[in-house]
Amino acid sequence: MAIGKSGRNGRGWAVRTGVSLLALAGAAHPALAQNEPAAAGAQDAQGAQAQAPTEGEEQTIVVTGRRAALQAADERKKASESIINSVVADEAGKLPDNSITEVLQRVSGVSIVRFGALGDPDHFSVEGSGIQVRGLSGVASRLNGREIFSANGGRGLVWGDVTPELMSAVDVYKSATADLIEGGTGGQIDLRTKLPFDFSPGWHAAGSAEVSYGDLTQKTDYSGSMLLSNRWHTGIGDIGILVDLATSQLTSRSNFFRTEPYFRRRLLGETQDVFLPGGYDYGDEEFKRNRSGIYAAAQWAPSDDLTLTGIYFQSRYKNHNQSHFAMQTSQDLAVNRTGSTFDDNGALLSTSSMFLRDANTFLPTGGTINGGGGTEGTRSNSMTRDISAQFSWQPGQGPLKISGAYQNTLSTSRLDRLAIFRDVPFPRRSASI
Repeated sequence: MAIGKSGRNGRGWAVRTGVSLLALAGAAHPALAQNEPAAAGAQDAQGAQAQAPTEGEEQTIVVTGRRAALQAADERKKASESIINSVVADEAGKLPDNSITEVLQRVSGVSIVRFGALGDPDHFSVEGSGIQVRGLSGVASRLNGREIFSANGGRGLVWGDVTPELMSAVDVYKSATADLIEGGTGGQIDLRTKLPFDFSPGWHAAGSAEVSYGDLTQKTDYSGSMLLSNRWHTGIGDIGILVDLATSQLTSRSNFFRTEPYFRRRLLGETQDVFLPGGYDYGDEEFKRNRSGIYAAAQWAPSDDLTLTGIYFQSRYKNHNQSHFAMQTSQDLAVNRTGSTFDDNGALLSTSSMFLRDANTFLPTGGTINGGGGTEGTRSNSMTRDISAQFSWQPGQGPLKISGAYQNTLSTSRLDRLAIFRDVPFPRRSASI
């Protein structure tokens, strides 16, 4: 038996019964939603002819839930008048990554930074940070086609601050058209949220929950989301309300050992130059972020020609970073050939005999290799809130369409930092040759 149902804007579901009962829910293009029941019936008929179940026979059932989302993204790219890539989420929490930044890395032509910021290779970022389109920075951020920003990101949005569970799709525009807001050297990224009229009449609920454990941090993290929507036919028209909540926590840790740039040096008693690092540092960093999102939307269609929409969007991001480190920076480091290993180019790989030398006489000194170290802690709290209202009027469903919108965006950011530094004596070996 095959049961199919399609609603406004292509939301649909299909249920098949047999030995087992499966419920599949997905987002699809309207044309696809109309063909879905017939396609499901044809597949059931073919399956019945090819494999007739017998008593005691094992049945293998394969469920694929991403087909409708991929088809909707392809159809959107075909219908677009500009170069666009789209990632569509068919239900709450179905985007394949933990942040918008990670979602965007899957789009062709889009690259992300694997560090805390562009040009900062000393701090790793598990979820990535900066966004570049075709190798260009300055990517404009949009929410449902309207401009949005973060207080700590200038005119752009800090993508990692936004929880992906609130999104219906993410569109990447690589070329500008007249109907898009100007700005964005590299392109534009539009975050599209769900709306009540995307669903058929009646209650619709979706949710997700996840628990993870990090073996390096030895801590347990959680994430979850919940969506609830309903749409009614009333005497004053169609009315829809949607509420979407999401929260997640992620703890990450990195242990590092870094070397400074290499400099050309000549060891005592030798005639060929070698390359020695100007210093080194080591330590560990631990990041813990909490991200929460609240989204609510209401729609009213008093007639088929007029639709009114109100949206409340808020994303809050809290991050706690603590690090412990020790570093030594000097261009006067030297080593002995004995106990040291070099590669074919003369670059130092390892040594058990390191000392300081005088920068003028190039002779070993008796001084201790001193460095710095300490502990640093950072807390940040940022919030982005967007309140908007819009209307769309198309008299008689004809070619004339009038629309307007109001938007109010508020973004705040606070950063507290405490660092304690101290001298650290590093071990050294004899300077004798």
